[in-house]
Amino acid sequence: MFENGSQKKLDMALSKKVYHIFGIGGNSILGIYISFLATRFSVFTTYEPFSGKVFSIDVSTIESVKIRDGNTGDKVKFPEKGQVHSIITSLNNFRYDFCIPKIPIKTGGWSYKIDIESEDTIASYYFNDSWITVNGFVFYGDKQYFQLFIAELADKRAVHSS
Repeated sequence: MFENGSQKKLDMALSKKVYHIFGIGGNSILGIYISFLATRFSVFTTYEPFSGKVFSIDVSTIESVKIRDGNTGDKVKFPEKGQVHSIITSLNNFRYDFCIPKIPIKTGGWSYKIDIESEDTIASYYFNDSWITVNGFVFYGDKQYFQLFIAELADKRAVHSS
């Protein structure tokens, strides 16, 4: 019915369409996973579709917060309830615009690290001005969102060094 060459072209065109369909489907599934499930399996994170919310931390369960500067090694502990409340509220209010899987390659280091301590759990997250890593994903939000933490670290560092 078909010549041998035209049958091969038809087969190749069909196989390309199948690959495209699987590619689009795979990317869609990955996008759904990142958007909805990436923050689901953590003590302090939440699962609220379409909210952009990452954290859902009950302030009353937190004993202290530590922030460490990855560049200088300086570390500040915030045990006072007012400071803890302010930091945790900021984390809970953070909304991400998009997220990507963290690149599984060893990189040069990190900018800042926050340790959240409750009675039975310590959770650590790495962050910079506009992003925070959670469960192997990097969540990007407003530029300069985490400047509050960075400023509080600098203020505390200045108080301790004088």
